[in-house]
Amino acid sequence: MNSLHLIIAACSMAACAAPGAQGGSGISKASIETSSPAPEQKSKVGAGDYLISRFAQRHFDWKSANAHIQALIKSGIDNDEILRRGMILSMGAGDSKTAIALAKEMLGRDNADNKVIAQLFLGADSVRRGDFKQAQSILQNMPDDATAKFVSPYMNAWVQAGLGHLRIDHLKENTLQLYHAILISDFLHDYSEVKKTLEKAKNVEDIHPEEMMRIADIYAHIGSKKEAMEMYDRALKSAPGNPQILEHKSQLEKGTNPPLFVKVSSAGDGLARAFSDIATALYQEYNDETARVFANLALFLQPDMLDTKLLLAQIAARHDQFDEAISYYKALPRTNDDYKSAQYKIADLLMDEGHTDEAIQTLKALVESHHDVEAQIRIGDIDRREENFGAALEAYNKAVSMLDGKIPNEYWHLHYVRGMVLEQIGQWDDAEKELKAALALQPNHPYILNYLGYAWADRGINLAKAQEMIARAVELRPSDGYIVDSLGWVKYKLGHYAEAAPILERAVSLMPYDSTVNDHLGDAYWKVGRYREARFQWERAKNHAEDKATIERLTQKLEHGLHEEHAVADVKTP
Repeated sequence: MNSLHLIIAACSMAACAAPGAQGGSGISKASIETSSPAPEQKSKVGAGDYLISRFAQRHFDWKSANAHIQALIKSGIDNDEILRRGMILSMGAGDSKTAIALAKEMLGRDNADNKVIAQLFLGADSVRRGDFKQAQSILQNMPDDATAKFVSPYMNAWVQAGLGHLRIDHLKENTLQLYHAILISDFLHDYSEVKKTLEKAKNVEDIHPEEMMRIADIYAHIGSKKEAMEMYDRALKSAPGNPQILEHKSQLEKGTNPPLFVKVSSAGDGLARAFSDIATALYQEYNDETARVFANLALFLQPDMLDTKLLLAQIAARHDQFDEAISYYKALPRTNDDYKSAQYKIADLLMDEGHTDEAIQTLKALVESHHDVEAQIRIGDIDRREENFGAALEAYNKAVSMLDGKIPNEYWHLHYVRGMVLEQIGQWDDAEKELKAALALQPNHPYILNYLGYAWADRGINLAKAQEMIARAVELRPSDGYIVDSLGWVKYKLGHYAEAAPILERAVSLMPYDSTVNDHLGDAYWKVGRYREARFQWERAKNHAEDKATIERLTQKLEHGLHEEHAVADVKTP
């Protein structure tokens, strides 16, 4: 990876928000692995705590896993692997005090096989206490294993920064390292090394105008206005009139260009940011156990890092630890920019747990505190999914009233969802108006095309237009079983049974356990004379049906077949 690519990837706004996305993090899952063979136990109680701890960790319940391993340690079990496991689990569970105490005990044992994690924790503790000399001493004695090779460049650089020294020449292996090299330069107000890298970057041949702009952005950030202007002008020669480049140049001329990243207030804060960024990179690679440890290391150094708490919430939610995730989301103050999205997440998690009323109350509180239209719409969405269509319509109508009775284009989906619930409660004329309004604003939205087209087909109206719309939806979502089923069903309604059957077969292959899709295929088979196969599909549909009316209707089909005449409906288009 050349220096230009490093600069661009590290210092674009997107990469600074989620550093480490390019290239691997360099840490394998085994680097902070706590799994190990069960040591010989002197009692069944000890063995039970060990096994329960292992079970809890496999289900990502780190607090329970830590509680049981700590109980085992307190019982007097003297085993290096148990001690190491307890040290890591306690940090991952947010119990940093216990983790540091166990790390000190680990270093005091001559027969401990792997001390690097203990040294990592104690080095972080020294930084937290402002003892950078002790941290430096610990880092110098770290063994040269994979974990140390990955973590120590960040720790060494920030520890040196804490001692007042710029030591960033080794931070060039990946985008995350270079990001922190620039951050350290910013902290020490010494851009000499960054300027050297920028000089190399801007002289690379065939630089894209956007890359030139980002190099100029960095020059502007570090106060090199002349060099920044030169790069903006060079970029505009390659991309005349580019509005983004012109805007950035204009901001520099006015002296209002925004910083590329938030400055750190201390070397300890910088190291906390490094641990958090490492955790983010690991999370992106689905290495959640190690990500959790580094995220809690970051909070050990800087407890107020809200983005790190959000990361831990995401990790917990990914492993169905809903209560833990909710507790992290609740840590965000109302003044935080992510507060509303966190409340949405809380509501979603409560729904996943089956706490519908609590989810709605969470959203109602957001409506009251922030006059949040999106929260009000989400209340309607919950009621709609729960098939409380009257309540859903009431919620959506309230959202419209919050918009002063007029639905702006950016809320086009309000037309769509209102159309769906109106159709469900039998107010078809009003439903059709809403769905048409949604389609006018989003003419190529596959789900609107499908919903309105299917509604027409099911009523036997506007069949030619319905077929055209649903065919377009299939082009946009060819693997969506519901939409493929709609196309087969509209052809059935048009009387094109031979064409409908293979399309409905494909729909069944995409959604083999859906009662309605199997029912439709059974009808098409019957119409083309494949009676045995028709009954087979109806039997499948009956087996997967949930309401009594559908089961009764399918029972009649199985006993008597389709004897009624299915006249082709009027195919006039609207």
